[in-house]
Amino acid sequence: MDIAKRHDESVLAIFQKRHIKFSDGRASSILSLHELHIIEGLDYVSLASGIRERLEGVDYSNNIDLLIDGDGVGEAVYDIMRQNEGLNPFKINATGGGAYRPIIEQTGDFKWIAGYSVPKRDLIDAQKVIMQQRRFHIPKEIPYQDKIEQQFKHYIATVTKAGNVIYGNDSEAQFDDIVYAFAMASWFFMTVEGASKDFMFKPKPDLGSGTTARGSAPTDAGYDPADVI
Repeated sequence: MDIAKRHDESVLAIFQKRHIKFSDGRASSILSLHELHIIEGLDYVSLASGIRERLEGVDYSNNIDLLIDGDGVGEAVYDIMRQNEGLNPFKINATGGGAYRPIIEQTGDFKWIAGYSVPKRDLIDAQKVIMQQRRFHIPKEIPYQDKIEQQFKHYIATVTKAGNVIYGNDSEAQFDDIVYAFAMASWFFMTVEGASKDFMFKPKPDLGSGTTARGSAPTDAGYDPADVI
């Protein structure tokens, strides 16, 4: 889940994962978008309450990993979800570099993994990899298809003169909440879940200094899903 800041929207994307086996004996897994909700105008307390009610109303309430954007206001929403609603979300905090690491929190003698600090490039790379492998499925009946396409179209990678890659929108008029929600799910699926470690790699963009690359949102494939992110 990507949490709204000042001007954008909150996005609740529910994914289902499925392990599949091919006729030649190879095994793989896919991530399929099951529901997409665009949420506007709710305060964070109401937002957390609505998420709990949504999860209680489906069969997968005890078989779900709830991921939220932990940056900025996400920290407050994380606390509300835990303290007010009895939820156990993982917060994903984007960082500038290095390796991902668990966020450990403690109450008394009890410690737990509250989430992960993840380089932003790793989040985006996981999204790119799973799309390139055609293992990311957006069913045609999912709403907001135009919005999904527009956000991926305008989300770019720019290489600075120093050789650093910066990810973001190509204009301030564009939002990236859907892209970021998808990227968090893709990274968790590819890395923490361990379902696809054999497939995981981090391709470096073949771009010259000052150039950009744009995303795409493939919608083909299609399998009956199981399990949920």
